[in-house]
Amino acid sequence: MSYRYGLVASVIALAVSAQRHVPAGMDSGAGANAAVARCAVTPIRTSSLHQRDLAGLPWIEARPVSSGITGYLFYAYGLHGTAAEPRIHGTMPDGRSTKILWRIENAKAGRVLNVDGRNLTGGGAMHQLIPRASSPATDYPSILNVPAPGCWQFSLTSGALRGTVRLRVIG
Repeated sequence: MSYRYGLVASVIALAVSAQRHVPAGMDSGAGANAAVARCAVTPIRTSSLHQRDLAGLPWIEARPVSSGITGYLFYAYGLHGTAAEPRIHGTMPDGRSTKILWRIENAKAGRVLNVDGRNLTGGGAMHQLIPRASSPATDYPSILNVPAPGCWQFSLTSGALRGTVRLRVIG
């Protein structure tokens, strides 16, 4: 009987330590929060991009710019500062979805946009496949669904195109 209880206690201890695992080079608590605060995010812009149908929406531009990948942040319309940063699980505090319309102005784009996210400050990853809209063929509507807060780097791939954006995601 005591062997069984010892085994159960060991499994529970392993599970608890796995949940509290902090990647190498990161400490928990204040240090992790400071790392998120220092996240070198892709600038959210509010100036017009000569897109009449999207005028007034905040937007981000993937690097390299030659990829032609731009994200229009529907969720951030009318918001500023940290209020305009996306939240986890695809929902903002006011109930709107973290909708991003990815527009790819490049003939080398494919039918699908692959979004691979990696949390640079706390571990974790996510993947989304976003099909191209039927019209216009440059648009890939999405709801960004990130599982955990942190500084997230998103690799965007469509056809022969590659781009990267970085966003701070709040819990």
